Amino acid sequence: MWCPTFSKLKTLLLNDWCMKANLGALMCFLQHTPVLEKLTIQLCQAPSSWMGTEGSYNLTGQPFASSKLKVLEIKCEKIDERVHRILTFLSTYSIHVEQINIQQSIGSSEEPKDFPQEPRAGPSQARTPRVLPSQNAQLRSMAEQIVVRQEQIEVEQQQILAHLGQIQVEQQ
Repeated sequence: MWCPTFSKLKTLLLNDWCMKANLGALMCFLQHTPVLEKLTIQLCQAPSSWMGTEGSYNLTGQPFASSKLKVLEIKCEKIDERVHRILTFLSTYSIHVEQINIQQSIGSSEEPKDFPQEPRAGPSQARTPRVLPSQNAQLRSMAEQIVVRQEQIEVEQQQILAHLGQIQVEQQ
């Protein structure tokens, strides 16, 4: 898949379409945005509307350019498998993010019944997304697990490089 390099792009907002085809579009953007600092993914549609399409994307020989990524924001109605896929994807490909913010809409079905309701916003007023404390703890735990896994991957990469160095010395 050909994709131009966005050499000056520092902030990017993507929506549901980046979840299709095994996150191929997300991969492409991350590979071609060398100075990207903030990525926002806005998930609006229900998962059933995107799950049917599966595709493939070849990563061979193409490292991720987004080494400066500092902030990932995921805005969603509820924390579902798409959020987990994004976090797993970042962990799998050792994409380090300094800060991960997940904002859940107030209208979520996971909101407790006794949750204090704010006055209804009119059509022109935006409502502030909110993450519940129990979900915040779960997300913090997931983020910590991702950091631990990234550290493990770095150690494994260093071991592989050391082993390759030994092999090269032996072949000479």
